[in-house]
Amino acid sequence: MATGIQTAIGQLVWHDMNASDVERAKSFYSELLGWEIEIFQPGEMDYPMISANGSQHGGFSEAQGGAPSHWLGHVVVDENGPRCQGNCPNRGCVETMASGTALARDGRAAAERAPDSALGRLLAAGQQIDGRAVTAAAIGGDDVAREVVETAGRHIGVALASLANAFEPEVFVLGGGVMAAGELLLDPARAELRARALPPMNEVPVVAAELGPDAGMVGAATMALEESRTAAGTRN
Repeated sequence: MATGIQTAIGQLVWHDMNASDVERAKSFYSELLGWEIEIFQPGEMDYPMISANGSQHGGFSEAQGGAPSHWLGHVVVDENGPRCQGNCPNRGCVETMASGTALARDGRAAAERAPDSALGRLLAAGQQIDGRAVTAAAIGGDDVAREVVETAGRHIGVALASLANAFEPEVFVLGGGVMAAGELLLDPARAELRARALPPMNEVPVVAAELGPDAGMVGAATMALEESRTAAGTRN
């Protein structure tokens, strides 16, 4: 892919996975801040990764030069939940329970159950109910939409509790499109973390990623800068 684009535009091109770019951006910022962090991106088709003190932590496959294998979005939070997306054979992964796709699926179901709600009125009007519509209705005060968002937040909190027990990070940084819901998503996630993780890990702060949806672009730009310096023999 990179070669074809490079030929088309006449410029040097480097190709990487979006998740790696997100991780690279957040690792850069975690190093600046001096935090040991877990980054978690439960957005639509976003693949989260682990970062600690500015370094990515991969599994055996990546250590042998293969693709990263530490997809936190495939932590199971409901063993009987919906089938996961893509090549994952599992059910109830975070990606299927707390992503933009999950908000859309659960939002449509909620609209059918509550036709007098804001989501129900959208459905009756033939408008699309996606993650953005659910988030907007929740922010606008619709109780039905808020319950959908809060349920997604609770699923995230269940996953964070396991990650907190396993890694004992200093802070969890949540990114991805679903974070447009802000505290409506974060508060239930924090509550589940406090209720489920062992102390003192249950008190790990949970914050929104400051780079937001631009994390991948920032990481890609960082990679391009690093690779261009390497190519020029000027990397420090």
